[in-house]
Parts: sequence; C-alpha cells; structure tokens
Amino acid sequence: MEKGSIILFSPDVDLYPLVETVFKGLDTRRCQSPISGRNPENVVITGEGAIDGNGHYWRPLKREKVTESVWREATARGGVYKRPTYWFPYPETLKGGDTISNMNVPQTLQTEEEWHSVRHFLRPVMVSLIACKNVWLQ
Repeated sequence: MEKGSIILFSPDVDLYPLVETVFKGLDTRRCQSPISGRNPENVVITGEGAIDGNGHYWRPLKREKVTESVWREATARGGVYKRPTYWFPYPETLKGGDTISNMNVPQTLQTEEEWHSVRHFLRPVMVSLIACKNVWLQ
C-alpha cells in the first residue's frame, strides 16, 4: 500500500453475508470478514497505508474509553444503551449479547430468519496486526 493510502470498508452490512465459521473454538456463523479467503497461502498486505474497517457503524462504545465529543457524536445517531455507559449502534445487537450467546456465539438459533435477526450482533471482525513474526516450529 502506498504511503497515505486507505482501504476503507463499506458500512453496508449486505456486503458481508453470514458464513459458517469457528469462533473461540465453537462452531457458529459470523458476518464475512472484509478481507478473507479459503485456504490462502502466501498472502500479505504490505506498505505504509492504512486499513479502516469503518467500525463506527457497528462497534459498541464504552463511555470511559472514548472522549466526550466522540461519545456525543456517536450516541446522537440513535442506537440503544445496554446501560448508561455502554452504547450500541443497533438495537438488534442487544438481542444476541445477553440472551442467546455463550462467548459471543449464539446457541439457540435454528432458522435463517433467527440468524438474520441477530446479524448486527455478528458484525464483521477484522484482526489488525501491528507486528508479525514467522516462527518455524519443528
């Protein structure tokens, strides 16, 4: 990536379909990751650019972890509070969090409709690596 370039992921949840996966050792479904592949080999993104997951569209906020201006701006867009200091951008997020999940993995969903009803809870996940070592194990 060129210095100063940005890969910006879309906030359109329809671009990230539900896929079967494993999360923390449990079989589940999650939204497709913005960068993903099946059995990839020797894939790398290098350079001095940035990858912006557009998290402010789906990420919950804890008031104590953001500035007052970020808190006001985010909560002004609507959303729902789990408690006065914990805000989610979508009401559907709460449905998955406290009532049907174990370690962020829904346990009781059976139909496609049920899975889609908690889609915002299953938001896309992207892992950011600051540094990575290739360690050969024998």
